[in-house]
Amino acid sequence: MPRFLPIVLILFAALAGCASTVSKNHAACRDMIDAASADLDRVKSKGFGDFVDVVKASGLIVSATAQRSAEKYQGCIEHAQRARELLRPLL
Repeated sequence: MPRFLPIVLILFAALAGCASTVSKNHAACRDMIDAASADLDRVKSKGFGDFVDVVKASGLIVSATAQRSAEKYQGCIEHAQRARELLRPLL
């Protein structure tokens, strides 16, 4: 057996673990953006309560979407959560 085979197997296992984490973060990011967008749509359908908070939340959703595109999932999740926090009192 070649001496480097155990090292290669360890690297493959580590990469598989990372891929799983990235996949979970991607899904969490996507779900959080979807929820924030749904909240924004509900607030818009009721009429704008606090226009400034609606604009801020909209900007945060756009920022979260850009972060998702750049595969910066933690930032994506944080921005989408902040957008939801701004919208929650208006629902």
